[in-house]
Amino acid sequence: MKNLETRSLHPAPALPTETRNQARVKRYRANHRRIDYAPDPDALVIIEKHLLDNPNGYSLAGVIDDLVMAGDRAISGNEHATNRS
Repeated sequence: MKNLETRSLHPAPALPTETRNQARVKRYRANHRRIDYAPDPDALVIIEKHLLDNPNGYSLAGVIDDLVMAGDRAISGNEHATNRS
């Protein structure tokens, strides 16, 4: 008879957490293009303002997306452009 005290009631995950996270990131990046962006100091002030003031709790990428889409609407005059807000 096996000693039940030495067996775990919760089996170990199939993969270590780091590996699962890497797999999740790989799947995400397969469908989402990554852009290396270093904002101008004045642009960074605007981005941080919107990041802190945003009631929807968007991520940094979400705030930059919203600002780009708002800029596109302002420049193109297309009021029907996509907006998550």
